[in-house]
Amino acid sequence: MKILIVGDTHGNVSTIAYIDQWCANHGIDVVFQVGDFGIHWPGQTCRVHQFFHKKARKERPGPTWYTCGGNHDNYVKLEALNASQEKRNVFSNLIEYTDGCYYVKRTESISFDGMSFLFFGGTESTDAAYRTPGLNWWAAETPTEEEFQLLFDNWEKHKPDVIISHEAPTSVRPDRAPGLNPHSGYRTNHTSHHLQRVMELTDHQPTLWFYGHHHSLIQQDHYGTRFQCCGINPPQWTAEKFEGVLLDTETGLISSPFE
Repeated sequence: MKILIVGDTHGNVSTIAYIDQWCANHGIDVVFQVGDFGIHWPGQTCRVHQFFHKKARKERPGPTWYTCGGNHDNYVKLEALNASQEKRNVFSNLIEYTDGCYYVKRTESISFDGMSFLFFGGTESTDAAYRTPGLNWWAAETPTEEEFQLLFDNWEKHKPDVIISHEAPTSVRPDRAPGLNPHSGYRTNHTSHHLQRVMELTDHQPTLWFYGHHHSLIQQDHYGTRFQCCGINPPQWTAEKFEGVLLDTETGLISSPFE
């Protein structure tokens, strides 16, 4: 099967709808979104939720979406959804955002065609100085020390084939000068630094690592792993309608959706 992996969408419903329809037209059943999905922000009607929930979308073929969460996602809403779903024993490793759209919890894994994917979302906002806590910034964007430890433990235990994250380790992270987040006190490369440490300490290296946050399509090979940044949506520098890559789970090969 082929999985479409797309970059940051920041709540742009027209691009999300276009990607969704493109997948339906091309027989793609699964979309991985690498964080900054932009759904359920407070104080406003969520058009992304409305799109997935509307009757017309639910009655036509379309992909199932999975996101790892980024630094521009509403973690308070996520926790509320999680608490509600835990009471109903709905999922253990997923939180249902809306119809056909799921958040994969940090350090949790899902599998398709025998290929395992470990998800680890979040990182520090580079624009936190211009954002308001609880309105458009949430402290839970930064993974905790316990989550980094659990990432290492699950990585060692399950030996994933692929990592899906919002941030990249420092050795492959596109150059952004680290600043200081005035709300959390963390530097903006805190998560990247910890991902680097986990990667260096583990005995297992995944074949592929897909990430977002840096709004590019750069591809690099390090430590026996191919790292692929998945762009931004809508694209800023290309004429294409969206940015992302296709993964063939049978061959493990990455290609452009437009080849």
